[in-house]
Amino acid sequence: GALLMEYVFRSRKEFGKMPAKPACIRSIVTSPFGDYICKKYGVTMLDCLTGFKWIAAVEAAFEKDNSYQYVFGLEESYGYKVETSVMDKDGVSAAAMCAEMILYWRSQGKSLLEHLDDMYKEYGYFEDRAISQYFPGASGGDTMKGMMASMRSNPPATLGGEKVIKVRDLMNDPKLPKSNVLQFYLESGTIVSARPSGTEPKIKFYINAQVPSSSGLDSAKKEADKLCTAIKAEINAVLDAAC
Repeated sequence: GALLMEYVFRSRKEFGKMPAKPACIRSIVTSPFGDYICKKYGVTMLDCLTGFKWIAAVEAAFEKDNSYQYVFGLEESYGYKVETSVMDKDGVSAAAMCAEMILYWRSQGKSLLEHLDDMYKEYGYFEDRAISQYFPGASGGDTMKGMMASMRSNPPATLGGEKVIKVRDLMNDPKLPKSNVLQFYLESGTIVSARPSGTEPKIKFYINAQVPSSSGLDSAKKEADKLCTAIKAEINAVLDAAC
């Protein structure tokens, strides 16, 4: 997603086709990696609830109030929306854009992975992990509700050894529709989100870690792995206790 986003922005800039008020849309559990890319290219990043119907809804609002011009949309589960003609995630246009992007970077003497490493060195290293736990049966829904209520009333002070500096409760967020989602912002910029599935009897946790790469990319990757592993262990302990 970060690679596609950066290539779309780069191409629009090179060909003089970046609109006057460009905007990108991502779901709330998608890595903030793209936020830094948007800042570099002068694109406004907006977030929305999980699901492409919400991305499409924000885009449709642009057309009504002319607040922004849509240039890209994505969510963490490998969904991308390059064009405006399809009001949903579109694998066809994304695949075509990927092929074009590969050709572009090959012409520059680089592979996509080499360019991705260059991006990590510029913006910092980002790593995402997801944890899911099923709670089937008649009591499953109540168990998940209890977990969310407990985290809402008594949020963790630390996660993975880092201080939680902000809690975002999507039941009380004036910018988005109400949703049973909690997000915990850590000192490093890492975000941990908790969200019961709307379609299955399971609860999902998302870890969007970010680590500065100023000390070297290998060092940043090790630090991110250590942080994600520690956070995952804490979440699994909570899930095990609830089972």
